Amino acid sequence: MPGIRVVLADSDALLRDGLKTILDLEEDLEVAGVARDGREALGMVQQLAPDVVLMDAGLPAMGGVASIKILREKFPLARIIVLSTFEDEDCVLNALAAGADGFLLKDTPADQLVAAVRDVIRGEVILPPRTAARLVARVLELLPAGDEKKRKK
Repeated sequence: MPGIRVVLADSDALLRDGLKTILDLEEDLEVAGVARDGREALGMVQQLAPDVVLMDAGLPAMGGVASIKILREKFPLARIIVLSTFEDEDCVLNALAAGADGFLLKDTPADQLVAAVRDVIRGEVILPPRTAARLVARVLELLPAGDEKKRKK
């Protein structure tokens, strides 16, 4: 069975190297390329056609959200997981609205990161549980008052 091909895009060399090491230890995962910024990431995705792109939310030279929009438009089959240091609801929503398939914090344990890469290939949306709970609470706040059938607490 062919492995899941991944492109890593992060401005931090140490994080890129660490992620590459973690993913390359898995038999079914292959880091096809690493990028330092948004433009380089787009070029790598075009050249390497990965299955998954792990992308820093704050990439220089074309930010994460702008890069996601272009990736989604030009490479609709690639799955995109955004990595961020901060658990900012607006950042999560902007990434998902741009076409990301998931969002993980950079302090995510290695086994959960590996599982997320596999899960996103199966079509799952990847969110840390705490982030998902906050987003659900935010959506529930938007429901009209008195619409108790839709509200589940």
